[in-house]
Amino acid sequence: MSRVLLVELGGDLSAHLHQVLTDAGFDTIIVENDAAALHTLALSPVESWAILLAPQFERVELIETLRETRPCSLVVVVTEHDRDEVTTAALRRGAVGYIPGRRLEKSLLRTLRSVTGLTIRTDHRHHDLMEAWYRTTAEFVLDNRSTTVTALVSYVRETLQLLKFADQSTIIRTCVALTEALDNALYHGNLELSSELRKESGEAWESAVAERRQLSPYKDRSIFVRAELSRKEISVTIRDEGPGFDPSKLPDPTDPDNIESISGRGVFLVRTFMDEVRYNDKGNEITLVKRCGSSPDPLAQMREPAT
Repeated sequence: MSRVLLVELGGDLSAHLHQVLTDAGFDTIIVENDAAALHTLALSPVESWAILLAPQFERVELIETLRETRPCSLVVVVTEHDRDEVTTAALRRGAVGYIPGRRLEKSLLRTLRSVTGLTIRTDHRHHDLMEAWYRTTAEFVLDNRSTTVTALVSYVRETLQLLKFADQSTIIRTCVALTEALDNALYHGNLELSSELRKESGEAWESAVAERRQLSPYKDRSIFVRAELSRKEISVTIRDEGPGFDPSKLPDPTDPDNIESISGRGVFLVRTFMDEVRYNDKGNEITLVKRCGSSPDPLAQMREPAT
């Protein structure tokens, strides 16, 4: 997915983002309103678009329409007000992410690449078997490279698509939450880097990451992941080898005082996109649960004791 549609972001901002995205290799189009956006999408033979728009209450209906009619397109909200009620409503109704205006330059490309960079590959020879696939469990031991995190999230997304777990938007939002949780385990858990450092220049953050990856005990730590994926529910448990923290002291990501917090953004997305979030007592393990559908479990009888 390399096409981006900018909807009613304002002339100067749209022009600036158009240039940034074009330089980064995205095919970008600017439209002035919702009607023009729907018209452009209707005429396009391309199914997959990233759609950037400003949040408005009346636009929530547009997001729902796009989710139903363009399931392969992903809506990302660009907001000056960060985690307000409109942004929250947009995320709950189908948007896959948001970009705070205060950190637009730092977050734009990272956010787009995180939600558009995963692809689905299937083998037509196994089509019938994929139709019968209902549940799978996998365990991983990851090192502290971001590429392994990306690979794991890609695996989960592909598996959920093959399982037909949910629509494209729900799967993407689930994977966004998974990425945030894995990043926390890697950077704040195993490497013990502060969120405050990320507010500094990108070079300072990257330098600190590179240094910790070469030093003990940080470089010797792993991330342990257990993923239980089915057509009805997914449960992913992530444990790092860092010192942990007290989850009860985690700042409320919806509190206005935490709007500028980068860590608060990740917590906000995880809690918004997942149905259940649990921590262990030490605070170095998190379990994410997402449910879809209420139909009976066809494998339930296999787990019942024989009579």
